[in-house]
Amino acid sequence: MAYVIQVAIAFFLTPFVLHQIGDTRYGVWTIVISITGYYGLLDLGLRAGMTQYITRYFSKGDFDRMNRAASSGFALHLGCALCVWIATFATAAAAPAFFSLPPALETEAVWCVLILGCSTAIQLLLFPFSVALTAKQRFDLITVVSLFCRIASAAATILALIAGYGLIGVCAAGAAGNLLDYVLRWTVGRRVLPELRISWRLASWASCRECIGFGFWSALLAVSHLVISFSDALVIGIFMPVSAIAYFALANNLMKYFANIFVPVSQVFYPAATDLDAHNNLAGLQQLYLKGSRMLSLVAVSAALITGIWAGGFYRLWIGDKYVQTDIYHSVPLLFQVLLVGALFTAATGIGSKILLGRRRFKGLTWLMCVEGIMNLVLSVTLIEPFGLLGVAIGTALPAVLCRGIAHPIIVCSDLKLHFNDYSRQILGPTVVVAVLLAPLVFAVHHITAQSNWTELIIGGLIATLIAVVVACSFGLNTSDRQRYLFPTLRRMARIRGVLEAKP
Repeated sequence: MAYVIQVAIAFFLTPFVLHQIGDTRYGVWTIVISITGYYGLLDLGLRAGMTQYITRYFSKGDFDRMNRAASSGFALHLGCALCVWIATFATAAAAPAFFSLPPALETEAVWCVLILGCSTAIQLLLFPFSVALTAKQRFDLITVVSLFCRIASAAATILALIAGYGLIGVCAAGAAGNLLDYVLRWTVGRRVLPELRISWRLASWASCRECIGFGFWSALLAVSHLVISFSDALVIGIFMPVSAIAYFALANNLMKYFANIFVPVSQVFYPAATDLDAHNNLAGLQQLYLKGSRMLSLVAVSAALITGIWAGGFYRLWIGDKYVQTDIYHSVPLLFQVLLVGALFTAATGIGSKILLGRRRFKGLTWLMCVEGIMNLVLSVTLIEPFGLLGVAIGTALPAVLCRGIAHPIIVCSDLKLHFNDYSRQILGPTVVVAVLLAPLVFAVHHITAQSNWTELIIGGLIATLIAVVVACSFGLNTSDRQRYLFPTLRRMARIRGVLEAKP
C-alpha cells in the first residue's frame, strides 16, 4: 500500500513538475540529481559496514560490540560529511563550465547543487542513528516514516512551484523531505532499540577497521550501482542537448519505479540472511534464496510483461503525444521498454545479492557489478553517436542481462553450495514457463481492449493482472507453495470479507 501511494504521488507530480519548469530545467534537475548521487561514494561503504555489524552483533546479543561499531561508524561518517561539503562547493563551481547549460540556468543549477549536496552531508551524520530500525528488522516503521516524508515533500514541491520558486524550490522541497526522513528514523530508532548508544568514548580503531574492511568492497559495489544509475544522464548531457535528458529521464524514472517495487522485498532479506549466517544455518539460507527468488521472479516477469505492453497507452495519457510520437528523439515508451528488460533481471536477482551481502561474501558480487558498470558506461558512450537515446538505453539494458541474468545466479549458487539444477528447477524453469504462457494472453488482452482513456487502460491492465495471477499460481507455484502461502492468504481474505459483511 505504501508503494502504491508513492507511485500515485509520482504519477501526478511528474507531469506537473515537467510542465511547470519545462524540458530544459527538468534536464538540469536530472543532471544535478545525478551529480549529487555520486556523493554517496564519499562514505566509502561505511553505511553498509555499520548495518552489517550492528545487525550481526545485535543478533548475537553483544550490545557492547554493537555500540562500539555504531560509535566508530559515527566518527567516520563525520569525516565523510566534511568531504561531501567540500565536494559540493567544488562541484557547484565547476558544473556550469563542464555541462552545456543555458546561461540563464547556471545560477539555478549552482544553487541546486549546493542544496542537495549539503542535505546529503547532513544525512550521512544522521545515518548511524537510523540503523537500529534495520537491525530490529522493523521495515514497517521505515516504510511509514518514508511514506510520510514522501507525501510532505510532494506537498512542499507543489507549494514551491505555485509560489513561483521554480527549480530551486523543487530541489529545496526534495532536500527537506530527505532530511525529515532521517530525523524521524533517528527518533523512532532510539525508541525501538534503546540499547544502542553512540559515544566518542566507545569509538575504537578496531571497530573502524572492521567497518572499513567491509566498506571497501561495499564502496566498489556502490560505485558500480551509481555508474549504472546516474551515468546515463551525464553521458546524454555531454553528447546531446540538455533537453534530451528530459525524454530519457521520463523513461528511466518509470523504469526505476518498476524496479523499486522489488527493492523493499529484497532489503528485508539482508538482516534475515545476516541472522542465519551468524548462526551458520546454510540450509536456511538455501531455502531463503530458492523460495524467495522464485516468488520474486514470478512477480517480476508478470509485472514486466504487463507494464511493457501497456507502456505506449500509459505515456500517451500521462504526458501527451509529444513524448510518444516525436521527430526529435526516440519515443519515450520505446526507451522504457528497452530499459525494462534490464530492470527485470535486476529485480529478479535482488534477493541473491542481499544474501551474499548478509554472508559478507561480497567480492564476487562486487567484481560482477563493476563489470556491469564499466560495460554500461562504455556501451552508452559508444552507442549514443549512431543511435542517440536508444543507444544509451541499449547500453544500460544489455550489461544487466549478461551480468544479472547469467553470471549472478552462478555466483550465488556457488556460494550457497547449490547445484545449478536446483536453481533451474525451482527458479528458472517456473519463471520461463509462466512468461511463455502469459505473453500471448497479455498481448491478446491489450489487442482487444482500448486505451483511449484512463478507465479503459486501467480495466485492461486489471484483466491482464488477474490472468497473470492465475497463470503464476497455476504454473509457477508448486503444491507446497500453494498450501503454505496461497491458501492461507485466501482464507484470511475470506475471513476479512465475512467480518465486513457482518457489520451493520
